[in-house]
Amino acid sequence: MTTTLKFRPVVAALGIALFALSTGANAAVHRVANGGSIQAAVDKASSGDTILVDPGTYYGTDPKYGLRISTNNLRLIGKVRQGAGDAGKVRIIYKPGS
Repeated sequence: MTTTLKFRPVVAALGIALFALSTGANAAVHRVANGGSIQAAVDKASSGDTILVDPGTYYGTDPKYGLRISTNNLRLIGKVRQGAGDAGKVRIIYKPGS
């Protein structure tokens, strides 16, 4: 009886791990180069995807945050270029009509 009790948590953990791997296998990485549109990448992305943003200045249309993100479970990663000061950072600036 104790073998069954110890076996069930292992099987449950294995099932959760397999589910997590299967959902992550379909995830895509969307790269946004300087001068590109982060919003376009966000709009194109699916749940579980990653958006990798190169250093630069980007413009958004949301007056409070600059971007509109309505997809759950997105990773938005801004790359930093060490030693480049502000030019090595990701900046998102609100610009009406962009």
